[in-house]
Amino acid sequence: MYITNATEKTRMVMDEVLLKLSDESKMKLLLYLFSELNHNQINSKNEINPDLVEDDDIVIFNLEILGFSTQEAELFLRYNVELYNYITFQVKNKESKIYLDDGCVVELDYSVLESITIHMFEKLLFNEKIDFIAEIMIRYDNKTYFKDCITEVGFTENLTGFDIARRIMLFKKEYVDYE
Repeated sequence: MYITNATEKTRMVMDEVLLKLSDESKMKLLLYLFSELNHNQINSKNEINPDLVEDDDIVIFNLEILGFSTQEAELFLRYNVELYNYITFQVKNKESKIYLDDGCVVELDYSVLESITIHMFEKLLFNEKIDFIAEIMIRYDNKTYFKDCITEVGFTENLTGFDIARRIMLFKKEYVDYE
């Protein structure tokens, strides 16, 4: 079931994530997405460094647009990095070496399937990427993103995944030209 009016391509990528990826891979995808959001990498022109582009038409999608502070976004990412390291140690009994450096996840290696999934996400249109992130937010907050019981932190006490998805849809309605 999809909450947003997702395109077929968005549904295909979401199904890839939900049906084919392990919980560890889903965690890596979450880390990737939040790192991208924290660095303004999800934008209407697919610019690698949109902060340096002099283009008034570029629309940047990040967590600040949704009402989160930079610090909240960083804390959420930091929590999930630590959770990933803990789970890797508990499940695989090996030390994970990923860490944050200036809000970027460092030393995170992706499997072939994870890389393909990320590539599929990157090929989505801006609209579709936003829908995909909304679906992830809903599933993460409602504890249906992971198969096993993984300790997940909520976004805030008063803000659910549905609230965030609603904010995303309002952003999309106001700022995004449908492609």
